[in-house]
Amino acid sequence: MTKKIPKTIAVILSSLALLGLTVFLAYKIYQTRQENLAPTEPEAVSEDCTLEFSIKPPETLVCEKKLAYRNDSRNKSGYYYFYSRDRDGYEANIINNGEAVENGEIVVFLIDTSNIPEGGEIEYIVTDTLPSSLTFLDSYSMCSYDNPSKTVTCNDTATINRSHVAFRAKIADDASGTISNTATLRTKDGQESTCSITLTVASPPECYQACDQNNDLCPDDLVCQEINGSPVCVNPDCPEEEDCLCPEPVLACHQACDPDNDLCPDNLVCQDVDGSPVCVNPDCPEEEDCLCPEEPTATPIETTEAQPTQEPDLVIQASPTSPPPTALPEAGSILPTLGVILGGITLAILGFFFVF
Repeated sequence: MTKKIPKTIAVILSSLALLGLTVFLAYKIYQTRQENLAPTEPEAVSEDCTLEFSIKPPETLVCEKKLAYRNDSRNKSGYYYFYSRDRDGYEANIINNGEAVENGEIVVFLIDTSNIPEGGEIEYIVTDTLPSSLTFLDSYSMCSYDNPSKTVTCNDTATINRSHVAFRAKIADDASGTISNTATLRTKDGQESTCSITLTVASPPECYQACDQNNDLCPDDLVCQEINGSPVCVNPDCPEEEDCLCPEPVLACHQACDPDNDLCPDNLVCQDVDGSPVCVNPDCPEEEDCLCPEEPTATPIETTEAQPTQEPDLVIQASPTSPPPTALPEAGSILPTLGVILGGITLAILGFFFVF
């Protein structure tokens, strides 16, 4: 009896499950009967029906861009370095479109392609006609140059590993303004594309403006010379003058001069001496120190013409208070004078004798 209890419970549970499932199904059938199952009337369809679509043509090789690079010192014909290396790593030598270049500068032009099929090869031809402001120098081995037409022609096959051609040209010394250059790429199946670049030629430096000693673009009468640690355009005759105008020289005595441009000091003149024009003193051109020697001059002696002397008449005017004038001895012979002297000496001797 005890063993039959679990079986009885299992039967009861199964019956309840079947009953629940029956109720659920009956409910669903009841809901379905409430809905309208009749088919709806179809909508009218327009008789005109069009279908538009486009087929994308297969991609073909195109001239993607034309680039310009400044010349690297390591470059040689057919081998060009597009990056320079320094302590900080690699730096592109690229010249951006519209960036300034200088007269006489060497530029590497690169024509780059795109749309190369993976694992495939495409033959193509690049033609590039140079303007008058560019002079062809050299190129990759697959390129050639026709001088009369100034045209570079490159026959190459584009692959995944290499898809460009390049050549070098020099900016003309008299170039100015902008330089525009266009390359044309043609594939074997006749597809054509172009790519261009425009460079601006920098104005040449003027007096005391910065310059490049490796590419001296200073005017003809100036030179690129280092002043205070910086290279600038200067007048070689007076590099310290910031206006490049040398002051007029002040010539000295007997220095060479130009008779047509007399720069001698005011007191000198430019005169031919022994076949050469030099600054001289016009009063003594033979003197190399321009100092004329002083001529000896005699001191004049004043002479007076002897005039006959006339004894003035002695007029004595009598005066009651004035003593009578003393008559002076009249000048005469020397003998009386000697007699007086000898007499005086004799009296002096006798006086001395009587005293002692």
